[in-house]
Amino acid sequence: MCEKNPYFYTPEAIKEVEGMSSYDLTNALRKMIHISGFTQAQLSEKSGIHINNIQKWMSGKGLPSYLNLIACMNAMGFDIQFKEIKDEE
Repeated sequence: MCEKNPYFYTPEAIKEVEGMSSYDLTNALRKMIHISGFTQAQLSEKSGIHINNIQKWMSGKGLPSYLNLIACMNAMGFDIQFKEIKDEE
């Protein structure tokens, strides 16, 4: 398993991700699975999350929690950065 980024567990990071819509969280997970080339079974094995949960998320019948999303990201070797996007005047 990849080294865990301690920033993921700060109150600021949790607030930022929990503020995202559930569609964004699921869509982000779908994109990461596609990019990484992981199968759902491989992700389940490496992340320790039961495959039934991953299948529910991918089918839209459930939503990953913040900590489950982070576990999946760590398992696939992804990192996240929160950036403020400002409108240019």
